[in-house]
Amino acid sequence: HVHAVHGGGVLSDHLVYTVLKDPQGDGGAVMALGGSGLQITEVGGHTGQAHHAGALVQTFHHRGDGAVVLVDHILDNDFRLYQEISVKPDSFYKITCDIKTLDVVGGAGANISIINSLATSEPLLGTNDWQTVSLVGKTGKSQKTLTVAVRVGGYGNTSKGEAWFSNISVEKLSSAPEGTYAEFATAEPQKTDDGETRETMPYFGTVLLVTVVMAAAFVLIYKSMAKGEAHVELMSSGGSKMPIILMLAAALLVRLVVSFAVKGYKFDITCFTAWASHAAEVGMPKFYETIGFCDYPPGYMYVLWLIGKIGRLFNISSGSAAFAALVKLPSIIADLILTYVVYKMCAKRMSKRVTWTLTSLAAFSPLFVFMSSGWGQIDQLLAMCMFAAMYLFIEDKKILAGLVYGAAILIKPQALLIGPLFAVAYLMYIIDSFGDKGRSPAVAIGKTLAAVVSAVALIFVASLPFKGNQGLFWFLSKYFGTATSYNYASVEAFNLFALLGGNWVSADTELLFMPYSTWGTIFIVISVVYGAVLYICGRKSGEYVAVDESAARRGGRSLILSAAFVIAAIFTLGHFMHERYIFPAVTFILISVILYNDRRLLAAFGGFSVGAMLNAMCVVDPENEALNSLVDAWNAELRHLHRYELRRKPNKGLTDDGQKKPRAKRTKSDKAEQP
Repeated sequence: HVHAVHGGGVLSDHLVYTVLKDPQGDGGAVMALGGSGLQITEVGGHTGQAHHAGALVQTFHHRGDGAVVLVDHILDNDFRLYQEISVKPDSFYKITCDIKTLDVVGGAGANISIINSLATSEPLLGTNDWQTVSLVGKTGKSQKTLTVAVRVGGYGNTSKGEAWFSNISVEKLSSAPEGTYAEFATAEPQKTDDGETRETMPYFGTVLLVTVVMAAAFVLIYKSMAKGEAHVELMSSGGSKMPIILMLAAALLVRLVVSFAVKGYKFDITCFTAWASHAAEVGMPKFYETIGFCDYPPGYMYVLWLIGKIGRLFNISSGSAAFAALVKLPSIIADLILTYVVYKMCAKRMSKRVTWTLTSLAAFSPLFVFMSSGWGQIDQLLAMCMFAAMYLFIEDKKILAGLVYGAAILIKPQALLIGPLFAVAYLMYIIDSFGDKGRSPAVAIGKTLAAVVSAVALIFVASLPFKGNQGLFWFLSKYFGTATSYNYASVEAFNLFALLGGNWVSADTELLFMPYSTWGTIFIVISVVYGAVLYICGRKSGEYVAVDESAARRGGRSLILSAAFVIAAIFTLGHFMHERYIFPAVTFILISVILYNDRRLLAAFGGFSVGAMLNAMCVVDPENEALNSLVDAWNAELRHLHRYELRRKPNKGLTDDGQKKPRAKRTKSDKAEQP
């Protein structure tokens, strides 16, 4: 049987001839992969070839007691043959397969893997005669199924070449294996006893309800804040600490409840839990060399390594809700730190009513709670690191600011979004020193250079424990590779390009007379330049500032608001944008509300929060039929407009001063098949 596969999955009833045995039996029973349940899938993933990449799959003569499957993959992609089997929870299994390869290059090579898990065998690259490859792992405590795959490529690690697979088997081990093993636990939705999928993420009605309630709540808060002056009955610095302690405790409790109730966005949680377990298992030097897929730089891997060690110490399964909650804990702590920072900043400037209102927003904002405890992402941790760097800069701790900014870059490459603005801030610091009699230009230049060296040195030194046998500057690929691995105009971001039908569309696709990537680059440059102009002008402005603040601090606060604008503008107008890249801007706007004592910024915070929440909830609910129908209707309208060569100028999501609420009713374009 020969099958040319283009695009979606193909079901083959007779692709592999096998003898099936019970894999759940004791004594190491064997099950050969195959039979009527075998699926063929092809995924374009990170290459933009989801609908036109080709592969040849062919079965022919028996080799021993099994058939031979040839996969001839002519383009870089992630091609896999898979089958779901029944397994026992909390058990060890060994998967073996004979593999032969010819000119397999790139990525994960020919391998055995587990779908919806990062468990992957060692890659087989180049040209090899028949070799027996194995993958040993442990199922989760409640896991009853396992989807086994033989593969050319992997998630984020595409490959091409020819590979033959034969004698595929799954064996249940009677005891724990010696040495290391993989975690087979997956992030699949839990199922009830009657086989129905249990809802772990909100659906369309909930999405709309939460969005409407959030918008209404922000309107009420805004009106309440508009009734009184902000500087009446200032908070007493010597007052009782019990109220803020109770609020922090309540915020923590809410997040822990959400963490256990919602396991998280399965792709991200699967990655985080797998990375944590793998780092704790193999250690830092071997982590990047042996993990199937990891597009994060090493900064956050330190945190996940520690979480993995804690999980092993207390025997917490990586597939459990407890381990998922443990993975979410760093972001939850970042939320609590933001809450306390808002409280302390308000206590020096605001009335009691305003202080507790803004502190409550930081503690219980649905966006903050959902992103850290529901989704399980680390955007708040990144935002707080970026804020800490800017705060230290404002406090004239320039070298330490550079060091902390380096730590932010180590955690996530998205910290580089404010890199040009930070560079302008240091440049203006040097220029100001020439006109300030109390400041030496030589000292300013020295501190600036020391800040740059500190950031670069930290990134380099912190990457060394994860180096292993890789090159000295191996970590650079994590920054350049992450930026280009999702080569799409928009990746679920409700922004301009998604509005124009560019969601999951290759950034090389032309819009009008230029590719999305060219338009995006132009808009990003304009956003950064204009953000720098806003900072330079705003640092000299005395409007909307407390009279008891020093001139340096009054000027420095414009750095935080300008950073919010730059991030929001790049998210709205740039390419490669993901749905969460707007998040740090929301945090910075909340802090700017306090620094500027301006209720218009409170309105901006509410608008961006509602828009970001709507975007995030739509993404974590990929089965949303109502929203997909809305997207289909929108795309049909776009095709109609293009057919008649009409061009309509889209509405921007925010004004140039960053204060207008973005359009919350942005739609999500047709999703390409996820790898």
